Amino acid sequence: MKDIRKRAIYTCCTVFGLSFFLCGFIVITDSLFIRHLGEESLPNAYIYESAFLMSFCFLLFFAARRISLQRILIYFLVVNLVIYGSVIPVLMWSSTPSPQYFLFLWVLTRVNNSLGRTILWMLIDAQWHTLDVYKLYSVFVSFQFLGFLASGFWVAVGVQLFGQYVDVFGLLLMMGMTIFCSAFLSRAATIEPLFNQSLFKKILRSPFVITLMVFAVVEELCWDVTEYNYFKAFSHSTAWEGDTGCFQFMGTLRALIGGVNILICLIVYPWCVKRWGMQKLIPYPYMFALSAYLVWKQLPPLLSGSVGMFAVESVFATFGDTAFNLYIKSVPVMIQAPVRLIIESWIEPLVILIAAFVLKWTKMSTLLVGGVLVLSTLIMSCVLRIQLPRASCLTSKKGVQRERGGDSAEETEEETATIAV
Repeated sequence: MKDIRKRAIYTCCTVFGLSFFLCGFIVITDSLFIRHLGEESLPNAYIYESAFLMSFCFLLFFAARRISLQRILIYFLVVNLVIYGSVIPVLMWSSTPSPQYFLFLWVLTRVNNSLGRTILWMLIDAQWHTLDVYKLYSVFVSFQFLGFLASGFWVAVGVQLFGQYVDVFGLLLMMGMTIFCSAFLSRAATIEPLFNQSLFKKILRSPFVITLMVFAVVEELCWDVTEYNYFKAFSHSTAWEGDTGCFQFMGTLRALIGGVNILICLIVYPWCVKRWGMQKLIPYPYMFALSAYLVWKQLPPLLSGSVGMFAVESVFATFGDTAFNLYIKSVPVMIQAPVRLIIESWIEPLVILIAAFVLKWTKMSTLLVGGVLVLSTLIMSCVLRIQLPRASCLTSKKGVQRERGGDSAEETEEETATIAV
């Protein structure tokens, strides 16, 4: 019990530190993007983000077979400490930085956000078993949002009191502390070889996994188009003057969203799960997003952008992401980490690329496109809700059998083929 408590504390500290660092740079780079580039540059940024993500994901796949996930996380943090420690000062000391510089910073931060979260949650999946995870995942997610809350206020208040230099120094210092905490996580967690016939057989045998992947495609498209719409609303707003005002607004908004997310994860979501069950909650985030699209045009730009950002960064990121982490635990045990990596590091980059071309070439209103995608996500969530009970029951049963040592690997594979027949 003492070892579990110690492991949970270090995991929470690592989640908090990584979230603080990533959210801080997201606030800074988003503000610079809105101020100096605008939403018309977002499709090109998506293309670059997708290309870099797919490249790094191939490296991550091969590395995770030979190196522990804990070491990969430490290498990731050290490399970013060096990159941001050398790139950000150039921006601050340059009087007229190129627009391409802001684009590079935005893409770098978004790629780091996706890779960092993927590596961290793969490590958490490998460390915590099914019976533990239902109690602890909401705590881990809450520490993630606590990092968002603290980081948002740090940027919003720090840029006014101390200036941009101290703001960035604080983020880099937090990254160093995260490296220290991550050194105490499990060093044995790796993933099984991914490019083999067995993996794809297990995926194709599970209708739940296939549905989850299709759902991830539609939800990521919905997320990207909604992000474009609220970037557009913020770009057309005249509520702030200069970069500092934008930093303060975006930092405060991120902090408020982080605070609301903590309340949802610790109080609202557990109460709703206890009262109605997780399955009944699956469609509600997308019903809220659909309502936001229906009233979008009636709101002023700053308010409509804030509502859109709240829909994806709060409702999707609490109800949606917390449920997604539990969906992963309903996937057959031996392919949980590969499925998470495929969804977050292959499917999402491909969908970002698709979203870039849709936004670049569509002649329809992006609000209409977003509304259609939200409706499609709502439909897919209902399909996922139907398949979840059997998949979850089978995975739990196999986990108990695996702990008792009652099944051989061959019997386990045969049982996997019966999911949701």
